[in-house]
Amino acid sequence: MADHEYDIHMEELDDLGHYPYLDFSPDSEWFGRCQKLRDVQLGPGTAVDWELLQEVQEAERARAIIGEDMPWDRLFDLSFTKTYREVVVEFLSTFIYSEEGLQPLPGEAPEEEPDQVSFHILASSTV
Repeated sequence: MADHEYDIHMEELDDLGHYPYLDFSPDSEWFGRCQKLRDVQLGPGTAVDWELLQEVQEAERARAIIGEDMPWDRLFDLSFTKTYREVVVEFLSTFIYSEEGLQPLPGEAPEEEPDQVSFHILASSTV
């Protein structure tokens, strides 16, 4: 994995209006989590070093695990952008894990094997 420095300042997150993906309803659980996470210092972004994996002949195996143009792949790619902090705060604000499986939304039939993890990235729900 490669580390990359980026220039993000805490004051850039002060106004949620600049980041529509962090504009949660004040009565939601996500809003409270987001408020706490806004003050957390994030280290430099870390991403998959595909060239290194190619050199050690592990790129194909890593791609099979991470996928191509999939949520995890896109998340790693975002670590090189100035929106990295926004996406990480959104991800952590909306992350849900349930060992028993998540409850279906009203009107949806229960799944035989319910998803255990749910989160949002750029306002897209991922399970």
